[in-house]
Amino acid sequence: RDVAAENLSATRLTVAANVVLAAINVAGLSEQARLVRGQIETQRQALEITQRLRRLGAASEADESAQQLQLASLEANLPTLERQLAQQGHLLRALLGRYPADPLDASFSLAELRPPAELPTAVPARLVETRPDVRAAEASLRSANALVGVARANRLPTFSITASGVGQASSTLSQLFQSSNRFWSLTGGLTQPLFDGGTLAARERAAWAQRDAAAALYRQTV
Repeated sequence: RDVAAENLSATRLTVAANVVLAAINVAGLSEQARLVRGQIETQRQALEITQRLRRLGAASEADESAQQLQLASLEANLPTLERQLAQQGHLLRALLGRYPADPLDASFSLAELRPPAELPTAVPARLVETRPDVRAAEASLRSANALVGVARANRLPTFSITASGVGQASSTLSQLFQSSNRFWSLTGGLTQPLFDGGTLAARERAAWAQRDAAAALYRQTV
C-alpha cells in the first residue's frame, strides 16, 4: 500500500512538472512567433523601401534580391514555430484532461512567469529524501524486509494455547450458574515442520533475494 501511495504521488508530481514545462514552452514559442511576425512586417516594409529606391535608381537589383531573401527566410521559419506551438498546446491540453480543440483557460507569456525568489545553490539531502520515487523504493525495501521475517518465522515451531469452558461446579444449586463457578480447560500444542522438501528454505532464500534486489533498487534510486 505504501509503495502504491508513493507511486501515485510520483505520478502526480510528474504530471504537475510536465504541465509547468508545457506552459513555459507555450509561453516561449508564443513569444518567438510574435517576434518573428514583427520581423516579417519590418522586413516587408524594408523591401518596399528598397523597391522604391530601385525605381529611383538609388538601389540595385542585388539589394532588392537580398531583402527578398531575408523576408523569405523569416516567412519560412514562422510555420515551424506555429507547428511547435500547436503541439505544445495540444500536450498541455492533454495533461489537463482536455481535448485538443478545447480552449485554454489562460494565456501564457514569458513576462508573466516568475521564478522562485530564492533558488538553492545545492540540493539538500532532506529534499532528496522527500522525493516520491525515493520514498517508494524505501517502502519496497521495508516490505521486502518484512517478507524475510515472515519466511523465517514459517520455519520455526508454532506454539498455540486454546481455552474452552468445560462446565459449572458449585456446592449449592442456587449458585451453580454463577460466572465465578465456571471452570475452564487449557490446552497447548507445538507444531514443527519436518518434511517440506526444502520448500520453506527455498522461500526464505527467495525472500532474501527479493530483499537484496529492493536494496539495490533503493541505492540506485537515491
